Amino acid sequence: MPTDFGTLFPLFIIVLSLLLIVVLFIIFYPLIKKSYFKKHFDNVYGRQIYKLSNKQDYYLINRLALESDDKITHVDIDHLLCGDKYIYVITDAYFDGALNAKANDRSWIYYERKNRKEYYKRKIENQIFVSENKTKRLMEITNLDSSLLISILLVNNNCQINEDFVLNKDNSFLIPIGKLNKLIHNLEKRNVGNINQVELKNAVNDIAHLNLNRKHGK
Repeated sequence: MPTDFGTLFPLFIIVLSLLLIVVLFIIFYPLIKKSYFKKHFDNVYGRQIYKLSNKQDYYLINRLALESDDKITHVDIDHLLCGDKYIYVITDAYFDGALNAKANDRSWIYYERKNRKEYYKRKIENQIFVSENKTKRLMEITNLDSSLLISILLVNNNCQINEDFVLNKDNSFLIPIGKLNKLIHNLEKRNVGNINQVELKNAVNDIAHLNLNRKHGK
């Protein structure tokens, strides 16, 4: 029987349209995903940290804002994660490009991506210092034992940093979001005693009550 081209043509158009949609999806999905991640990286980090806290039954306070009684010292913390052995003070960061950094320099060079081939070069404050200063201010306001506090600067997985960058500290880390779970797991395996859970629960409740943002959870 002769082929009825008039009957097959609509089917051909449908198949071609579906193929075009698939091709466009393959091309543009990574770009859309990256754009969303860049604008909402704090929410993406927050969801992963929440999953970690929920799985391990850790206390978690997001968007913590505290100030001292005299209102002189103020601190904003993205995530306060309370493990069995440590309290993790987590600072969110996203770098679309490359960092030329040394752990102890006052400033870093940030090559921020303009487009595929061009970058803006500018100085930024040492973000390790920013992270650690938040931990210090938290300690000043709450009187938490410094030995319990771990500072974590959380960055995007594709953040580029010079190969000779070394942060050799036991209580301060720069880590991509994809390696956070492993870092927490390793730190919680250290040969130190657990935090008293009753005291921890009371401390978390007190901190949550003082949170100026009034957003907390476990």
